[in-house]
Amino acid sequence: MSRARSDADRLLAAVDGSVAAIVVGVASTDGVTRAARGAVTGDRFEFGSITKTMTAQVLASLVLGGTVSLDDPIESWLDAGSNGSITLEQLARHCSGLPRMAPNADDGVGFDELDPYAAYTADLAEAALREVEVDRAPSPLYSNFGYQLLGLALERASGTPFEELLKAHVFGPFGLVTASLGPHPDLVQGLKD
Repeated sequence: MSRARSDADRLLAAVDGSVAAIVVGVASTDGVTRAARGAVTGDRFEFGSITKTMTAQVLASLVLGGTVSLDDPIESWLDAGSNGSITLEQLARHCSGLPRMAPNADDGVGFDELDPYAAYTADLAEAALREVEVDRAPSPLYSNFGYQLLGLALERASGTPFEELLKAHVFGPFGLVTASLGPHPDLVQGLKD
């Protein structure tokens, strides 16, 4: 048994039985080893916060391609009010001074506490950005809100819908052939707690 197989099996065993379906992948010099419980090939899972890494990859690609610069202020693309000087780099590094959640996160039509981002629109994000008071001498503070704004800024800077940016700079290059953005009928149902 390879070390990667042993690691994958160990990780899978560490998850208690309350999880309906799980897939574990271990990348090593031997390749990628997968282990699964309650899931089959073709099942789709919600990415969640992994999308922050994907958004950062889109940012890096657009910086290397000359579309944006890390020092670009968000006011170039977003109606940010007095917070327009926040840079793309500050958003990406969680150093913008923005809170973890947008102050109006629950204002979306059809807001669902279990999926608080599903009904959150670009208009709501810009309204919150204009109204929120940021820490002007910020230390790193994990900000879902900041990454929502980063994705929106990249979409507008490139003139390309964010899903297409993900396809071009993440899904395609990394071989994520079944990855997509938004709801999908085959999504494995997650469990809270």
